[in-house]
Amino acid sequence: ALPTAAELQSWQYQVDKLTTNLQGASMIQVQFTLQAQSGAVTSELGSRSAQVDDAILSVLHALNASDIAQPGGERMLKDMVLSRINRILTTGKISAVYIDNIIVQ
Repeated sequence: ALPTAAELQSWQYQVDKLTTNLQGASMIQVQFTLQAQSGAVTSELGSRSAQVDDAILSVLHALNASDIAQPGGERMLKDMVLSRINRILTTGKISAVYIDNIIVQ
C-alpha cells in the first residue's frame, strides 16, 4: 500500500541550515528537507546528521553559482544530494530532496 500523506510527512528529515563556499567566490546558504521511505530511515538520518551535513557540503563544494543558477540547476543539486546521501544509508533510501530555502551570493 502507498504511504499516506501523514506517513510521508512523518518520514521527513529537515537538515540544519548550511552556509558554505561554492567554487569560485560565491557563498551559499541552503536548507533541505529529505523525504525518507520509512521511519527507520528518518531515524538513521538523525543519527547520521554529521555525515548528512558532510555529504551535502561535499556536493556544494563541487559546484559554482552558475551551476545552480542555470536552468535545471536546482534539480541537478537535489539529484546530487539524493545520490550522495543514499550512499551512506543502510536502513533504506531517501526518495526526494526538497529545497526549503536557498540563497546564493
